[in-house]
Amino acid sequence: MVGKLLLISTSHAGVVQFFDPSQIPQNQTIKAEYKTFLANNPMPIKEFLKDWDGDYTPKNGQNIALLDSRFDLGGGVGKHYYLGYFYQYDLFIDTVKDFTDLFYAVKNKNDLEVAREYALDLDIKGIKQHGLMFSGYGSMFENDDYSIAFGGALYLSYGLEMQNGFIDGKAQSINTKDYDIDASSSYYYTHNYLYDLDVTSTHGYGYGSHVGLYFKDKKHNFQIKFLVNDLVSKMYWKDLPFSKILLKTENKSHDENGYVKYAPTISGLEQYRDYTQTLTAKYKLEGSVVLDDSTIFGGIDLMHGENFPYVKISHKLDEVQTIELMHESRFGSFGFGYGYKNFKIAIIADAFSDVSSFGLSSSFFYRF
Repeated sequence: MVGKLLLISTSHAGVVQFFDPSQIPQNQTIKAEYKTFLANNPMPIKEFLKDWDGDYTPKNGQNIALLDSRFDLGGGVGKHYYLGYFYQYDLFIDTVKDFTDLFYAVKNKNDLEVAREYALDLDIKGIKQHGLMFSGYGSMFENDDYSIAFGGALYLSYGLEMQNGFIDGKAQSINTKDYDIDASSSYYYTHNYLYDLDVTSTHGYGYGSHVGLYFKDKKHNFQIKFLVNDLVSKMYWKDLPFSKILLKTENKSHDENGYVKYAPTISGLEQYRDYTQTLTAKYKLEGSVVLDDSTIFGGIDLMHGENFPYVKISHKLDEVQTIELMHESRFGSFGFGYGYKNFKIAIIADAFSDVSSFGLSSSFFYRF
């Protein structure tokens, strides 16, 4: 049987990666879609992942780092339903400028501000999971002028990795090369990023849901969508590593340049626990209007109490080609997208080199 390829339109101007129940393919159609966004406030991504020795550009107040990735592969079941596989990897780190200031100075052995007190507040949440999802989409109300539709999805998943914890405390600089820390941490994890500790691997089983509400003004070619992903979503972990500890900077020594070195004292509780992880809901509100061969989008994504506004313009070049320009303001990223028949790709970043934010999306449909 000869296949027919179709173009799927996706919005990648925002930071957060969503499953949209309205984008379900029809019967005998396969959909594949990948979206990812990686960003952080303090410095370029390549340095953030290595030694923190590049440009340092923190924000006043809260500083965040995130990885948000999603892959979907599935097909239409009848006209209104979808069954597919998904892979999701989300990691979100939220801290204060005091924490990044101290960490950057220590990593690079820069002079400390004398007698400064640093707040050491950091939260980390993450999930890596994959599973099966069933989705549906249908009209709730429709006449010649307006329509309202509703979509929903339910999924069962297998948990691969997770992070859920915090650090709370303070540091005090003694002189330009010496400091003391007094902090505590409560931390569930599959890999301990706080200190070296070998743990037994584990896994989880979970479930979740997504919903969408859609309004269309047919006379003015205007649409609004409201999406909530992981509205009621949980992961049950068996024998998950857990640490509840105090961190004290004792056992002090100094290097040849007089900079302090620590073998920190860690005391408290380390054990394995059964744990129920509640996934953080993600929200999207987006409006769009069609003007001849162009469509203008504007919206905002919300996750972990952070807002990610964005705008996008999509223009139809001909019957088979589209181009897009996009901008998200939380990290100052700009992007470009191109679609041809069955395939679409989009890239967004805040710079041409030493990027602090980068996103990539691609998608296609295939009809048998």
